[in-house]
Amino acid sequence: MITNGFGIALQALLVAAFSTTAAISLKGPKVVPHGAAAVSPAALSALRISDIDIDAGHRFSSRGSVATSINATSLLSLRQRGAAGLSNIGGKKVAVISFSRSGSTTMMDLVKVSTPSDGLFALFEPCHNGDVYEHRVVGKISAVHGCPKMITDVVHCKFANIQKLWGWQNPHSVHRWHSYNQAAASSNCQAAQLEVVKTIYINDLQRAVLPVLQKTPSLQVVHILRDPRAIYASRVRVTSEGVHFNVKPALIQEMCHVLVRNSQFHNGRLMTVKFEKWVTEPLAVSTSIYNFLGLTFSDTQSNWVRAHFNAAYCGSGSGSFGTCRADSARIANKWRQQLTRHQLAGFRTPICQRALKINHYPVQ
Repeated sequence: MITNGFGIALQALLVAAFSTTAAISLKGPKVVPHGAAAVSPAALSALRISDIDIDAGHRFSSRGSVATSINATSLLSLRQRGAAGLSNIGGKKVAVISFSRSGSTTMMDLVKVSTPSDGLFALFEPCHNGDVYEHRVVGKISAVHGCPKMITDVVHCKFANIQKLWGWQNPHSVHRWHSYNQAAASSNCQAAQLEVVKTIYINDLQRAVLPVLQKTPSLQVVHILRDPRAIYASRVRVTSEGVHFNVKPALIQEMCHVLVRNSQFHNGRLMTVKFEKWVTEPLAVSTSIYNFLGLTFSDTQSNWVRAHFNAAYCGSGSGSFGTCRADSARIANKWRQQLTRHQLAGFRTPICQRALKINHYPVQ
């Protein structure tokens, strides 16, 4: 009987494979002719992990009392995936990563619109202050160190060690359960055609994002790069509205150090999107993002972009945390009117001047 987490996940994979394979044979309580889609649930439940093997022809077979053969090329790497914790369970996996105030919520929603909600699992800002991971409350997160371990668990659909998620009930999260439940979260995530995770808590690509990529071969990352002066100006503005953000001068230097390191990071499964280009050419950039992710960009996505960038009407969606703008391009340089001379002086340090130059931002 399959009882451990890997076994349960494997059983789910086998069920999915049986529903699509063209050649299935089963000996035991029920015989299924080649081409049939039905398989005895009793036979599946009788399978033990020790009974499962994959031969050179990439067919599953069992060595126990129930013998099963599946022509399932798509499950070729199951054994390796098992060793990695079955990170590929579910469908496509996308992580949206950036500093806060960089359009990450809009990016998350852009990716989400590729998939109907019944095939989608989306989680807003895991590792947020107040989350509980491994029975420890998440506190202030450094942009340098972040929380790659928890994010890795999330993209692997492993929620057993996550006791609380601040963003579970956020309106940008998509799942089938109102209240957070570890087992339900894992199941919903595993069954999704597309999993989208948006986080502002792992910004250092080399130190925090690379470990997640290495442990998750199916993960693709959309990384948003924005002028740090614009990030800081936006934080100052929303703080004046009563929302707490870190606007201490030390933050400026921390961001600049990370931006310099990030400029030297390259990975085929990570796409860096420059915020300023995205807001000035939203349709072209959004199309390129979909191409990178292997998603279809159709009229549905075009209409979504037009409804959120340079939109005729935004309503409540135009607020500080909204995802709709009537004049998108204007956002790129608003910082010039918002930051004081004293605040701008923080970006004149050698490390910040280097961060601006290396990322092709004007130093003045």
